Amino acid sequence: MTIVTTVFSTVGLGVIYFISAPTAGMALGLSWPTAAFLAWAGYSAAGFIVTVLGCWARELVSRKINVELNRSQNKLFWRCWDKTGLFGLGIISPVTIGPKVAALMGLALGEHPVRLAIAISLGAVPWALGLALATHWGFSLF
Repeated sequence: MTIVTTVFSTVGLGVIYFISAPTAGMALGLSWPTAAFLAWAGYSAAGFIVTVLGCWARELVSRKINVELNRSQNKLFWRCWDKTGLFGLGIISPVTIGPKVAALMGLALGEHPVRLAIAISLGAVPWALGLALATHWGFSLF
């Protein structure tokens, strides 16, 4: 397998299924920092693209229909969002809902697109490093 194929495979898995991307990259012969970086790059690119396209779609929909979110402190969702917000969404989305749904969710909640893209991207850093290091240490046992 060529290096180009390995790189595209790792980045593509970062877009589609982030959890397996660092492991697959290392199984294909990449070092753990390279596999973690490429998985993170694919994940972040997906979040950025959906954020850009989502902004356009949100503006289009808001012109057609007038929809408002009612923020009520009596509702559990808004209490959780006020406590964790973008930080929580960025940290938990790599292993749960992924960058595409996280970007759409953040946009639907009215978050600023640049801050949203940064939160999604930075939230994947510890997961990418952790998964790559765990795989590296697991490979070194064998």
